[in-house]
Amino acid sequence: MKKLASFGTLFVAGSLLVGCNTVEQGQQEAKVKAAESESNNEVVEVTNEKDKSEKDNSVVVKNSDVQEVKEAEGDEMSPVVKSEFNTLKEFIRSKIDDLRGNSEFQNIHVDKYSALNSAAISTIPYIEYFEDDIAEKGATKQFDNIAKVAYEIRKQYEKGNTEELDRLGKNFTDELYEVYEDLYGLSLTYDWTVEKTEFATFEFFVEWNIEAMRPDSEYREGNGSATHTLLSSAIAYFNYFEDDVVERGLTEEVESFKDFSASNLKKIDKGEEVDYPAIEKEFIERMQEIQSQL
Repeated sequence: MKKLASFGTLFVAGSLLVGCNTVEQGQQEAKVKAAESESNNEVVEVTNEKDKSEKDNSVVVKNSDVQEVKEAEGDEMSPVVKSEFNTLKEFIRSKIDDLRGNSEFQNIHVDKYSALNSAAISTIPYIEYFEDDIAEKGATKQFDNIAKVAYEIRKQYEKGNTEELDRLGKNFTDELYEVYEDLYGLSLTYDWTVEKTEFATFEFFVEWNIEAMRPDSEYREGNGSATHTLLSSAIAYFNYFEDDVVERGLTEEVESFKDFSASNLKKIDKGEEVDYPAIEKEFIERMQEIQSQL
């Protein structure tokens, strides 16, 4: 099981607060700095080739070479010299996490459109940085499409076209999800785990999650992202307690729970309309079913 996300845990007034944070503090500071420097044209950028067709005024990519894509745009951009991401996989995960509605990245920007623009701009140079890895995986065309959308986001942001930014933002997130699942053959959340846990036992982990998800729980007070955090952290902790799950013969129930969590996380991250009370009710019921077999 690869540890691709870290879940910080903190006991406050006797209750365990669990939070998903896939970007280290140093990485987050780097993003803040990049976002602040964007207005001064200091952000390291790579643009995609986007020739306007006289016929339909659509975006056209002539080939799948990122270098030629940026040259066609006429922008002079510096390459990434040292990456804050160790792998292409980590880079894609980070971008998707940045686009979550309640992410730290979102919170450092004035609004969601500023965050989207910053995320798009910071994506472009890394597509070039990971160009060899992308080509090796046969995903050059997919990432060129992502670059197209990212560059269009920047143009629409400069125009203040929020309606178009809403559409492009969904498209951008969908493209990132799709390429991640195509390259790694799993839902974004399935390989989350934790290195250590404050839960003394598997039983306590299950019991705590049932109580934490209740509408009147102490954990939910003032925590607008509680449902998202509990859905994602439950997957990570089920992975951590994998041996306990197998030993108790709960593999089928837990895999079904992970499917349920992952599918709802994907909808939430994409900004789709979801029925939160129904999700929370089913979360509790599924956890109780697992609890009944312990």
